[in-house]
Parts: sequence; structure tokens; C-alpha cells
Amino acid sequence: MRRIILLFGLSIALTILSGCSTRSYIGMLPSPNEFKSPLPQLKKKYPDLTRYESGGLTIYRMPRAAPLTEFWGKPQRKGFSAWMLFPPAWLFNPVNYWYWDFEGKRITALIDRPLAFGYKPHVWKLKVENNKK
Repeated sequence: MRRIILLFGLSIALTILSGCSTRSYIGMLPSPNEFKSPLPQLKKKYPDLTRYESGGLTIYRMPRAAPLTEFWGKPQRKGFSAWMLFPPAWLFNPVNYWYWDFEGKRITALIDRPLAFGYKPHVWKLKVENNKK
């Protein structure tokens, strides 16, 4: 019985540690000035803008959020996510929204910080749409 518990614990530890290797990456993103282009043209030229619209089904499909801040700077605004109403999210997956507005376009990123990734920000969903001001 002791051996089974040890094997189970080791399996859990290896699973958590393997979470450090994200399998998805964000490549090229448009610069803030490029958002002058029509939205369909932007999405065609930069497929990463649409790749994460429906969200990642598992944490291993979520790319790191660092490229977003590299290309667009710090988020202009951050927002609350309803996921934080569930207490397990406070400990295992803190989530919030990041927003940018460029050239009449709104970029919304749902950012997850999974425990398995050492609470480093990862993109759960990424959506670009025309700003409806």
C-alpha cells in the first residue's frame, strides 16, 4: 500500500512539474500602428490573433502571456473575471482580463496563472474586435 501511495504521489509531482513546458506559443503579433488595417486583414496576416479566440481547453494549450506585453506594452486596463468567484481559482488558477485599445480595435485577453506553471501569466483566451465606442 505504501508503494502505491508513493507511486501516486510521484505521478502527481511529475505531472505538475511537466506543466512547466507549455506546448503553445504566440509568434508574431501586430504592432500598435498596424491596427489601422481592417480587422479581417489583421487576422489573416497574424493567425495568433484568432488561434485563441475560443480559449484553451487545457493549461498545456495556453501560451505564455509575455509576448503580449512585449508587442503592446503593459495592459492599458485590467479587469475582474467571474472565474474568481470560485474559491479554488484563488489558489490554483488566478484569472483576470487584460485590455488594450489601438486604432479603433479592442484587444481582450483572459489571463490565467496556473499553479502548474508557477503562477506565470498564460493566455486562456485572446480576442480582437472593432471597438464599439
